[in-house]
Amino acid sequence: MLLLIASTYVILKSISNESYRKTIKYRFTLSQDEPVLKEFKNQQKKSSFSGLWIHAASVGEVLGAVNLISKIRQEYENYPIFLTVTNYAALKLIREKYHYINVRISPLDFSWLISRLCSILQVPNIIIVEAEYWPNLIDIFSKHGRIFHVSTRFSKKALNRYKNFNFLFKNTFSKITAFFTKTEEDNNNLIKYGINENKVFTVGDIKAYQSYKDFCSEESIFDLVAGSTHKGEESVLINLYLKFEKNISLAIAPRHLSRLNEIIAELKRNDINFLLWSKDKDFIKRNQNQKSIVLIDTMGELSDIYALGKIGFVGGTLQKIGGHNLFEPAICSRPVLFGKYYQRQSFMADTLLKENKEISNNTYKGAYVVESLDQFYDLVKYLLQNNNWLEEGKIARKKFEYASHSLERTYNLLKDKFNVFV
Repeated sequence: MLLLIASTYVILKSISNESYRKTIKYRFTLSQDEPVLKEFKNQQKKSSFSGLWIHAASVGEVLGAVNLISKIRQEYENYPIFLTVTNYAALKLIREKYHYINVRISPLDFSWLISRLCSILQVPNIIIVEAEYWPNLIDIFSKHGRIFHVSTRFSKKALNRYKNFNFLFKNTFSKITAFFTKTEEDNNNLIKYGINENKVFTVGDIKAYQSYKDFCSEESIFDLVAGSTHKGEESVLINLYLKFEKNISLAIAPRHLSRLNEIIAELKRNDINFLLWSKDKDFIKRNQNQKSIVLIDTMGELSDIYALGKIGFVGGTLQKIGGHNLFEPAICSRPVLFGKYYQRQSFMADTLLKENKEISNNTYKGAYVVESLDQFYDLVKYLLQNNNWLEEGKIARKKFEYASHSLERTYNLLKDKFNVFV
């Protein structure tokens, strides 16, 4: 029955999603002769360490996993690590930018596939990033070794949801060795759910560390960069552009490039000319005073694009998505704007919005929540006046740096308390 349900889901998703079609084979099959698995086994043979399995779902979680992998490799240069991911965009990102990481699409959560992968990898520990709780993965791996859940997100909504399905998940959660939560709220909700408080540690989000150069550039191409936008958010941005009478430069980077034609159609309906980053990049860089909309139609460049703007807006927050990496603009010393739906990024939002007298005064805050189009306009106008974005960006960067010890705390717990890197 489970196979029938999963097969039906995969077929339906494959019809509408070309990227998903590329991964079907690896979701249903598994062979120790796959090149990536053979390479991992060779690394194990050459190493004195047993190695580690890390599982992360999509691009956001994977970037956190990359931070952790880099941290491990700083101390243990040839430590064998195998990464599984859930979606194709994450797989593509690792293959293109992080060639040294062994990565594979995670097989579906069927017992025979998970058992097979555990037998091939033969590692004593697995780290699961953020909100992945696959029953078979956790149940079967717990018979092979220990399970650590890092950057754990467990909201009040999640607490109520898992309580309703307690008969399914109580046993699953009990098999996890330790949870490293993003916030105290996540910590408290896990304890309310029934997790022993000795298994829960509040450390922050491993995405809160990025190996970017420490700078505060005054150069910019765009007045506003809107990243990871979702359906409905581009309409707000277009209205903002029109409210400025087309007199700001605006870069829009949609979360899903499959929506580009939809966004282009909306721009044409509003009689707005636009440029495509992939085709017009050189022209845009030569003509930095142009006031137009630029669609970012490439993958893996968003962090660099934020650095080319004066202000960063993070999408998935005007719609009920829950937000994306709110630290990305702050890393490159840009003020951060986002909507009120940031529940999936509560650690980052709290860090950026919280008053910290050691970092900022009442004049500059570094981050602001967008409540309406008029307020959005007022915020952008204020930030562009008198180069206020420069001072606000410095505060955003300082707040990010204050939070960036999350990776260090996570790593130290894994290494010193739990002796994971064996």
